[in-house]
Amino acid sequence: MLSNRKAFGVVEMIVSLILIGTLMATTIPLIGLLNAQQAQSKRQMIDQQIALNLVEVLQAVTPDQIQTQEQLVELAKSVNPNSLRLIEIKAAEPDDLNRIRFDISIIEAGNDQSKPMRLSTWRTMSGGTNE
Repeated sequence: MLSNRKAFGVVEMIVSLILIGTLMATTIPLIGLLNAQQAQSKRQMIDQQIALNLVEVLQAVTPDQIQTQEQLVELAKSVNPNSLRLIEIKAAEPDDLNRIRFDISIIEAGNDQSKPMRLSTWRTMSGGTNE
């Protein structure tokens, strides 16, 4: 009569639960890792777009529009004014506003900060060429 069983026994049920538990224990952390990588990729894409916008603005202004570090900072703030993203911008040398280096980092509402991205650009001088 034992050979005509039509349902799982206790041993089979325990083995099934162990297999399902093992599968879930390996899958759930993997899903969390993929979500974290997706969020980081999105942050980097936003950083890069802000950087490209900033470089475009810096290339478009004339040299006489930026004479001081304060004017440079105001210009950087105008690129993304209503955002939680901070842009730190400074001239590579204090007296040289034609070579500009800037760092961009995102600070989200939860105070999560991404790794800063450092970029450099050169502005066209008044003669129309970079020297």
